[in-house]
Amino acid sequence: MANNIPSSTADAQSTIVSRLRFPLILLVVYIHSFGIPAEDTNVPLLHSGFYEMVRTLLSGMIAHSAVPTFFFISGFLMFYRVEGYSLQLYRTKMRNRFFSLLIPYIIWNLIALGVWFVRQIDMGLAADEVVSHYMEKGIFSCFWIFYMIGGGSVDWFGNVSHLTAPVDLPLWFLRDLIVVSICSPVVYFVIRRGRGWALSFLAVLFLSGLFQNSPGLSSCCVFFYSFGAWFSITKRDFATFFHRFFQPALWLYVLLLGIMVWRHGTEAASMLFPLLRLIGMFVFLGFAEWGVRHTSSSLPPVFAEGSFFVFAVHYVIFLSFVDQLVGKVFPTTHEVTHALQYLVAPLIKTCLYIAVYYLLKRWMPLVTSVLIGKR
Repeated sequence: MANNIPSSTADAQSTIVSRLRFPLILLVVYIHSFGIPAEDTNVPLLHSGFYEMVRTLLSGMIAHSAVPTFFFISGFLMFYRVEGYSLQLYRTKMRNRFFSLLIPYIIWNLIALGVWFVRQIDMGLAADEVVSHYMEKGIFSCFWIFYMIGGGSVDWFGNVSHLTAPVDLPLWFLRDLIVVSICSPVVYFVIRRGRGWALSFLAVLFLSGLFQNSPGLSSCCVFFYSFGAWFSITKRDFATFFHRFFQPALWLYVLLLGIMVWRHGTEAASMLFPLLRLIGMFVFLGFAEWGVRHTSSSLPPVFAEGSFFVFAVHYVIFLSFVDQLVGKVFPTTHEVTHALQYLVAPLIKTCLYIAVYYLLKRWMPLVTSVLIGKR
């Protein structure tokens, strides 16, 4: 097959980032479209049936490397082609991220809060009860800690820490990205001075779980953002790096997935989960690099352009009618059709979100630009 890699390192890295945006967002949608769990939760995953296996592998394991990959890309782009991190450059970076991160973050959380309020009313609560329920969380909770996510992360000593999220739940990524961007001079100094040793230390903290998940500064964010920053700050080509490690990473990833399935639900599986996310990022970036070298085709630009819109809107507007329609086509009476229902519905929803983005961009370009953080 012809080698179609772009002519320069910069072109290759830029193409990899662009091509990954939509697939990664689709995986994020699958994280939040976990399907309906099997009735008997005491059955080991290996014996739980085809549907349970598919949804757990995709939404519960594979898709969870998407957010770390986004943090990696964000760290890489923050310091890309930066020769020295001056105060003037820092001001410019912060001004840019005020529009690209903070403004969309505030707007989408306010939209999500309004939708949450309406849903609470629809559930039978009075308006004053909803307001009271919200105020118990705190007046600014919609922007900081509105939800506690999942069952918590277990460190090597058995301690548990929890991720938290704003009212538009997926935007915990944006919240933490804003915080680490503000702290970017510290990241630059630590990586510049400590080089590989500093990154190795952060890797150990992430893999061990000893870096407790603080609101606005999760271990996932700090490590993977710093990992991406390391390539830019030390002037290394991440396309070449992940090409070199693609095959061993892929074999290790398959092995880890097998162990996670075998030991699913155990403390051992929980402790291996951070390693699975890290190796998954190696596989994603390695596969994207392989695709850039061997294929010249990609999805229409609107899919990459609309990725942030999908990311922000998919937990606000659920498009429940899609689940109902797909449920009629693929009934849950059989394992295979149940799995198809789980796989097809999020894909259709994501394409519909992209269609909405396309129409908004065409009819209200200024509003759309603000919503996705483009000036």
